[in-house]
Amino acid sequence: LLFGMTTRLTAVETLPSSETEMNIAIVAVPATTVPFPGNPAFEIPEIPEPMLGSGPALALEAAVLEALAGHPDLAVARERLEQARAKVSLARAAFWPRIGTGLNYQEREFSVNSLGFGSAFSSPLMPSTMKTVLYQSAVSLDYSVYDGGQRTAQKRLARSAIRQGNLGVALAEELRIFTVIEAFVQSLKARELLKSAFDQAVSIRGHLRQVLVRLDSGIGTKTDRLKAETRLEEAKSALLMSENALEASRIALNSAMGKSTEPLPQPQPIGSFPEIQESDPGLEAQKDQENLELKLAREQVAQARRQIDLEKTHAQPTVVFSGTVDRTGKAFPLKDKNWTISISLKWIAFDVG
Repeated sequence: LLFGMTTRLTAVETLPSSETEMNIAIVAVPATTVPFPGNPAFEIPEIPEPMLGSGPALALEAAVLEALAGHPDLAVARERLEQARAKVSLARAAFWPRIGTGLNYQEREFSVNSLGFGSAFSSPLMPSTMKTVLYQSAVSLDYSVYDGGQRTAQKRLARSAIRQGNLGVALAEELRIFTVIEAFVQSLKARELLKSAFDQAVSIRGHLRQVLVRLDSGIGTKTDRLKAETRLEEAKSALLMSENALEASRIALNSAMGKSTEPLPQPQPIGSFPEIQESDPGLEAQKDQENLELKLAREQVAQARRQIDLEKTHAQPTVVFSGTVDRTGKAFPLKDKNWTISISLKWIAFDVG
């Protein structure tokens, strides 16, 4: 049976013959294609060995760290946190007075009649128009004495946004770690299934060749050949499905790590996972306390309440103190000194809802 073949012993199985007894046959897998003498029909196409990975070896820890370092979802969450911190700085600035300075130049030309003196100044000797030039430099101070708690509410709302941003970053990191681990495990599983499917297809191919030899020797049946060919086609189909599953796992792992199109990595086997004590009586309480999604939901509710408090402050009266010191004149240097102090009270009594 083994004439003309370079073989390696892989398995021993019982094959039914055309009679009632059971024969013991050795299943051999050809290492190279060596033709059978005198019968080219025994030549079965080789099954190409699948590509299990062309990229560098990848450990689970390295995959997780790479995903945490450069995934776009995490970058978005961190930018939202920075935006919330900027809002806190803006809310704090509202408690300080505002000091401004400026320089103003004003030139005006107008008719004498626009002064409203009538015909008293109408004379051929009087010009019909007049012109004024004014220079002004000023320093101003504005401070909100009372705003109904609006600045305090804005500060609380901004701090709540920071807490929500921190929870958002932590939740995004936790989700990214879970996604990478899941994709990594699926990639390992797909590789092992592909190896198994390839070995199964090679084994069934060798069995088909043995069936052809037996059929040529008159000790086999056409039914055995049909069964073996059917099994080989099923094995090839399973091999193709395993290759597609490995490609899908490659895409999922690259996506989880924040990459677009990368060579198929070669995931290293995982040593162990931490044990989960399902019988821990405090597990439910710990889950409620440490669950990031629950924390984020509670913080969102608290932020909504602070937003309502901020809207209520708009119905409160506001008191603003303003002061200005300036100098005016027709030309430099400016000699005329002026100052202004004002206190304004604003209260919205009715705003049509």
